[in-house]
Amino acid sequence: MDWLGRAQDGITIFLGILIEAIPFLLLGVLVSQILGLALRGDGGLSWLPRSRLASLASLAGFGMLFPVCECGNVPVARRLIGRGVPVAGAMVFLLAAPALNPVVALSTYAAFRDNPALVAYRLGFTFLVAFGVGLVLSFHPWPDELLRHGGKARASLDPLSATGPASAGALRRFAAGALSEFSEMGAVLIVGGAAAALTQMLVPRGVLLGLGQGPVLSVVVMMAFAVVLSVCSTVDAFVALAYAGTFSDGSLAAFLVYGPMIDIKSILLMLTVFSPKAVVLVTLLVTEAAFLLGVGLNYLYFYINPTYVIPTAVTGAALVALGVIVAVAPRDRRGRRGGAEGQPSHAGHGDHAIQGGPSWLALALLAFPLVLGFGLPARPLGISTAAQRGVEATPLGRIDEVLEFRVNSRPETYSIKDWVAVMRADPDPGSLVGKPVRVSGFVYQDSRVPEGWFLVARFVVQCCAVDATPIGLPVRTVDGRVPEQGAWVGVEGIWDVTEVRGAQKAAITPTSVTPIARPDQPYLY
Repeated sequence: MDWLGRAQDGITIFLGILIEAIPFLLLGVLVSQILGLALRGDGGLSWLPRSRLASLASLAGFGMLFPVCECGNVPVARRLIGRGVPVAGAMVFLLAAPALNPVVALSTYAAFRDNPALVAYRLGFTFLVAFGVGLVLSFHPWPDELLRHGGKARASLDPLSATGPASAGALRRFAAGALSEFSEMGAVLIVGGAAAALTQMLVPRGVLLGLGQGPVLSVVVMMAFAVVLSVCSTVDAFVALAYAGTFSDGSLAAFLVYGPMIDIKSILLMLTVFSPKAVVLVTLLVTEAAFLLGVGLNYLYFYINPTYVIPTAVTGAALVALGVIVAVAPRDRRGRRGGAEGQPSHAGHGDHAIQGGPSWLALALLAFPLVLGFGLPARPLGISTAAQRGVEATPLGRIDEVLEFRVNSRPETYSIKDWVAVMRADPDPGSLVGKPVRVSGFVYQDSRVPEGWFLVARFVVQCCAVDATPIGLPVRTVDGRVPEQGAWVGVEGIWDVTEVRGAQKAAITPTSVTPIARPDQPYLY
């Protein structure tokens, strides 16, 4: 092993991290100093709502105004705490700003313009995770214990609050404060950058990527990958794009949400403001939330078309928000939530039913699908449903689009759905002869399939699992051996025409039939 070469590469990675991060760190420090001047006294925070939920949501939105990454947001969060912003609110800003700011949103869209849903997942999940962590912290009975040194030096988080003599110029104080804060944060950044470079040098990237199979493990691998890379949030979308064909949307979303919040250098920077216990708590909460969101997104694809994931996620967030409001909103003197204090009740019988909440029977019925969804292992539709509905190779019914061969088309990139659409557009089997094909699916065979043949099949989902239509392409094996029914295989070969029961039929003559793992997204849409 070339240790000298590896050490030189580690130095290159280390310097690359610093060169990329330092401009954003300096920008964050300058913004911090400007805030220190702009928010003098309590009047500067008059815009912050008084209620718990509104203030946390406002500080999450506040992060949209700062086009800096996680390195630059720590000084800003530090300044906000020094100016009297609640610790939980500053943490919400710190977690949300790296991904919600306009620069990161645009770079994510530039990387995933062909998959805009992933942009929505990143922005929406980031807001939910940041808001949820802040909400948990807001119930801490002694918020100052979440700060470094137990909050005893809260004033030190705002250096401009202890101004020097009146003769000292404001510009000199601004520059001195910026250099002091940059030196402190920069030292921590150097340690974090060295740790990230050392990790990348010692842990081969292929080791992590080689483990990324399955809807759960792929999320774990991409989250670990985010920590190891410690790449700036302004460019991490392009890193994720390189693995879009290998990993599922759920694992990519977890990478994009988790990385800007928790990586090696951001953890060390957070320790300059928050206590170790607070950083550990936040790390655990963010890790759990990002993992559950990523896995949940992967498993949702077993039930519905990705088009409907965003409305489903918004619905879930809205229901959780309603529950949080009911739990947090103050009660009136009569014990009702949200009513005016001392207001007499004139509710009729119907209103009383609503005030009393849902019945236990309704709650039990609502809980039933949740128990099924979370209590049982999620799995996509399988061979039994394909046999019950019947796998067809030509009529598709609900699929309206027709794919035509173009001069620059590459038939080997077509999916099973694309090939079936081509067969529907041009029923002449001779038009397919000699064209290369590379598809994957599960093996299906019944009495209609000739001996030594099988269908490589997939389900096509328009809305959800209830309308899933099994479709397949015929494969004529060379040696007559057919893989196990229901097994997932990758098939490569060319189209040919053969006579079956007196009719000319198109079939794939395979050059290879390879067993594969079931993909994270087993359906076609």
